[in-house]
Order: sequence, then C-alpha cells, then structure tokens
Amino acid sequence: MLALHRTSAGQSQGKASFGPHNSCCTPPLINNGGPVESPARVYLDFWGPQWSAGWPDEAANPCAGGYYNQCGPATPASYPNAATTVQTYLQGFFKAIAAGGTTPTWNNSQSQYHLKVPPTYGGSFVDTSSTPPTPAVTDNCVALVCLIDQPPGAVRSVETAANQLGSEALAAEAHFGYSRNADYMIMLPRGSVPAGFGAIYCAYHDEIYDGQGRRISYSVIPYLPDASYGCGENYINLTNDAYGHGFLDGYSIVAGHEFAEAETDPLPFTAPAWQDSGGNENGDMCAWGTVTTYPAGNVRNASNFWAVQSLWSNSARACVLN
Repeated sequence: MLALHRTSAGQSQGKASFGPHNSCCTPPLINNGGPVESPARVYLDFWGPQWSAGWPDEAANPCAGGYYNQCGPATPASYPNAATTVQTYLQGFFKAIAAGGTTPTWNNSQSQYHLKVPPTYGGSFVDTSSTPPTPAVTDNCVALVCLIDQPPGAVRSVETAANQLGSEALAAEAHFGYSRNADYMIMLPRGSVPAGFGAIYCAYHDEIYDGQGRRISYSVIPYLPDASYGCGENYINLTNDAYGHGFLDGYSIVAGHEFAEAETDPLPFTAPAWQDSGGNENGDMCAWGTVTTYPAGNVRNASNFWAVQSLWSNSARACVLN
C-alpha cells in the first residue's frame, strides 16, 4: 500500500493488499529512471531519551493466525527492558544481512535492479537531544494533510515545523554524515504513535532536502509492539524468547520491507526508480501474505534468525526470499 508514494509495510496482519504474485506474466516493476542505493547503507536512529532509559513490555498472546494460520497461543514472555531488546534485535538483523551468508540470502535478489549487494550497516545511535511528541507528528500524508518538503529557503522553517520526523532524519544525517546511498531509519519509542499507525500502515519511507539542497532517504518505524499482532508480532514464530523472536517478528519484517524499498526507490517523490504502474514498490508486492500466496519465513546465520517477508523479483516473476 502506498500513500502519495510513501510506502506502508502492511495493514492488518494476514490481510494482503494485493493478490498472489507468482504469475508468468509481464514483470510489474518498471525502471522509472531514478537513482538506487548501491550498495545501500542503513543507519539506525533510536530517537528519544526513552531508548536510553528503557521500558518494560510483555508479549501479547493473541490467536491471530499469522503466516502459517496457526492458532496455538504464543509462549508468554516479559521484557524488563524492551528498548534494549529491540536495539539488539535490529542491530543483529542488519549486521547479518550486511555480512551476507544468511540462509536464505533474502536481499540478494535486489541486484537485478542495478544495485550492488549485500548492503552495508553503518551503525546506530540513541538521539537523546530531543523527545518525540506523543503521539508523534507524522509526515505520512495518508493520515494528515502535510506540506511537501521544498529546497532550503524562505519557507524552510515552516515546513520543518510541520515535519518533525523529517527533521529527525536530518539530525541522523548530521550524526552519521551524508550519503546518497543511505537510508536513515528513525525508530520511535513506545507510545509515540503517529496517526494511522496500525490501522493504515506499520511504517513508511520518505525523502527530504537537507541543508545543502540534497535529497536524503529516510524511514519511520514506530514501536511495533504498540500495534500488537497488527504489525507482525508472532507472524512467523509463535514462541517468544529473551532475544525477541516471535515478539519482534514485525520489526525485522517491517524494517526489512522499508529498507528494501529504499534501496530500489529512495526518492519516490522527486526521482522515482523501481515501481509498478500503480506506484507500488518491491516490498508492497509481497507484504502480509500466506503460505498459499507468497513466501515468508526466517533468515538465519550461524548464530541467530530473524523473520522476513519476501521481495518481488522481476527475473523470477514472483516473490522470493533469495
């Protein structure tokens, strides 16, 4: 699902926005001529002092079905410091993808879209210099009418005030440095729920001008357990454990979805790259399926695993995990 080309990683769990994508027909992703990130680089910005202070959370115990349509109760689990659990889980996921060698490889299918794989992991930081509002102001125009970002100039202060999430992306750029191949991922803390979160979208990626007039790509990832199973909790793994398997399935699914789309379509407003004729991107094509539609599952390295959705492949004319 897209909102003015801002992608959402799913609606309700198990409700696919699109039908099965395993046909033999015309590949749906079109090269619109915009740039790709090659190789893509991910930076994680955990926004707000809450990420340092931490908070407790407890896994939900829904009978939601999930990918395998299983209805057994999830194993209960409590997380004394869920903030640390999320950071460790996401850092491990992106480090594993960047190192290559996961089974399945997941991100390698992106090479057909004229970019180098594997991507790179640039690191993470906790930005304690400001606190996200509650609920967070959103620049996702599916939920609010908002100003379209313009190059730096007379109207810049007005737009920045209306675009706090984009402003945090600029703070991440200031911390990590500029890269045309980067996706600056803004992680919101518990309770900072943007309008429309869960019911309309789980996350999205966007673009904004920096102070030098350059466009940068960024993603906004709310605290996904706030949406419980609606944004992927226990989507693949019914057992919750201390590392976050099951409880944090949605984090690697949703963050992976947005990162994969930023790789292949980092500037969807001003310079669209790989989209279908309706403006959908490679993650949208394969989101929230079932075993009868398209694949999803765990990617593994020698020491751990993380839940992922598949990505659309033009060459395979299907959703793939390799």
